[in-house]
Amino acid sequence: MYKKPFFADKTPPWKCPTCGAGHLALIENSLYKFETSQSRADRKHDEWHPEWINSVFSCIFRCDRSRCGEPVACSGVVEIDLYEPHFEDGWEAKTFERLRPYFFQPSLNLMDFPDKCPVSVKEYAKSSFGLFFYNQSAALNFVRKAVEALLNDLEEKHSIAQPKKGFVTLDDRIKRLPDDYKASKDYLLAIKWLGNAGSHVSKEADFDDVISAYEMLEHALYDIYENRSEKLKNTVQLINANKGFAR
Repeated sequence: MYKKPFFADKTPPWKCPTCGAGHLALIENSLYKFETSQSRADRKHDEWHPEWINSVFSCIFRCDRSRCGEPVACSGVVEIDLYEPHFEDGWEAKTFERLRPYFFQPSLNLMDFPDKCPVSVKEYAKSSFGLFFYNQSAALNFVRKAVEALLNDLEEKHSIAQPKKGFVTLDDRIKRLPDDYKASKDYLLAIKWLGNAGSHVSKEADFDDVISAYEMLEHALYDIYENRSEKLKNTVQLINANKGFAR
């Protein structure tokens, strides 16, 4: 849903970033497309082809929930696809446009947060959401910053003192967390490695990498602040013991 471009007459079921209950609907006549100056100049080339067209777009979505109605601005680029159906008289080339979003304002929410999640963690994660569609490597770096903010909260909570001298790596900070967070530590380490990989110019991060980081961060946050895995484990044990309902 988040990785692919959309069509003007068929938009994905994106949730409203403000109320979280409604879905975004494209406001009629709000879509504007403009061909770039270089693209217009390319039309003079003898071998010009419709697939050479480069355009940008902007539009406004609105939450379809009457109690909300939040407007959301969107901008990006237009991708041209060429379709060449075969007819009896020969080939007839047709083009259709797909809209590749780069930015939303306000940004879409790409993961959920437990109620007790620190504000600083949310802020870094939401900064990542704002970059997700345009620069996946940069988005990963902000997920890593969210992990650092999470460690700040946990270190204060458990009075984990930092060495007076020397630099403490993120890897070391994660490993120094109490054993109660063993499962979450694995998720946080994986996010750290993704963030490191995303920082290398030789290999760019992609949508799947960032989505994996969001999923792991969300899982870790719910385990840490709501003990989700332990609650589920207890429910499983009750069902198996009762051979039926956990009540």
